[in-house]
Amino acid sequence: TEIYTLSLHDALPISDTFLMVAAGLAVALPIAIGMATGRTPEGMIAAVGALLGSSSGQAGSLRQRCIEIFTSGLAGMSGIALGSTFGPRGPILPWLVFAAASVLIAAASTFRPSAAKSSLLFLVATVIGSTLGAAGRSSGALALQFAIGAAFGGVLTLVAYGAGWVFRPTSRATSPLPRRSWAGDFGAWRESLKHLSGWHYPLRLGTCLLVAVVLMELVPGSHTTWIVLTTTIAVVN
Repeated sequence: TEIYTLSLHDALPISDTFLMVAAGLAVALPIAIGMATGRTPEGMIAAVGALLGSSSGQAGSLRQRCIEIFTSGLAGMSGIALGSTFGPRGPILPWLVFAAASVLIAAASTFRPSAAKSSLLFLVATVIGSTLGAAGRSSGALALQFAIGAAFGGVLTLVAYGAGWVFRPTSRATSPLPRRSWAGDFGAWRESLKHLSGWHYPLRLGTCLLVAVVLMELVPGSHTTWIVLTTTIAVVN
């Protein structure tokens, strides 16, 4: 029998440690500031933005990380604004429209990986925005608070990346992600939609959201939108 000794250094690269700390601070600090200033709801909304923002920019060159953080933040902010303004809430019909629209969004998101991530953030933020909008909160204020949190989370992620680069010399050798051809991706995407297999993911998402919407309508309670939100995250992931 061989006994293996695993040190913390071997188990968790220092760059990943910095990213984990940054993600924790990105969520905790907005909530703490909100509680300290008597603005807990605003702090919670900013924390949601920070949570989604800190999940981006995890790989690639500095430029690639910045672009992903920006596009992810923009997708999330757009979802919050759209969901809180026109989002599905109340009657079941708007939710059915949301489920149908998700099929088209999912189909478009298969264009390339970055689009898939942005579409997930958009759909999740739309559901969250719908819930917050139903509580009577201004869509502009919600989008701004979310954007501040997302920017904060993105900055901390970049700081963590820089810290890992400084304290772990081997991390400096991290190569950029391979450049993708827009023409090639578009051609492959258009070709995939000509076959049923190219619609498996969009149809799976739409079907699961349809079931979630029906359950949300049948189950009593004021927080049943969690059914739709959880289904969206589970299916996309």
